[in-house]
Amino acid sequence: MSRPPPDPLYILRGSGAPVNTLHFYCGGDGPPLLYSGSGKGAVHVWNLNTRRAEQVLESHNGNSVIWLDTFDGSRSSLISQGRDMRLCLWDLSEGRSAVTDSLLTGAVGFCQCSLLESQPGSSLLAHPTQDMEEVSVVEMKSWTQVCSLRPDTKLGMLMSMKMWQLPLKGAGYARRGSALWFLAQQGLHWCMATCCHPVERRHRSLLWLESRASIHLKQLLP
Repeated sequence: MSRPPPDPLYILRGSGAPVNTLHFYCGGDGPPLLYSGSGKGAVHVWNLNTRRAEQVLESHNGNSVIWLDTFDGSRSSLISQGRDMRLCLWDLSEGRSAVTDSLLTGAVGFCQCSLLESQPGSSLLAHPTQDMEEVSVVEMKSWTQVCSLRPDTKLGMLMSMKMWQLPLKGAGYARRGSALWFLAQQGLHWCMATCCHPVERRHRSLLWLESRASIHLKQLLP
């Protein structure tokens, strides 16, 4: 018999809509933060010491926020992904709440992006596209496309993906398949019909899932 879940240390209230995504930031000299994205486009920045929202960002024209992450090693540099098919970069320094740049991806699904700091001051971003099975990898500062990845066979809608260090990328699809990609050669390393979780390694890699239960792992850079 399974054990009951533990009691919460505390509960953060006030999102006003279902919470779709969470991201912790505990670096630097400031208090630990929790970023939450809601189904009505609100992004709350929670101070985990005071247990109150420091900022509330109205984003993505009221559409659901499905992914959040920080980049450049800073709590004030935030990226959000919404159901309006856009990625937004935010400057939250000194109390600001400004969108400094955005990218229209055309993606209508629920697959979250994946972010990887490829070297200090430079990050790679993998995002879904309007093609349900395709992954685009771009350099963050310029939105320059590094590569575009798609399986050779029909595997269904892209469901989940993950980049990590070693130039590889993996993905999973809705039809219960998986694939591993080496992105330096932009070639498929393996594909299997199963479901699994990404394995973290010190390599630059990306793992993603598609609706036919395919998992792809591909190398990103040499």
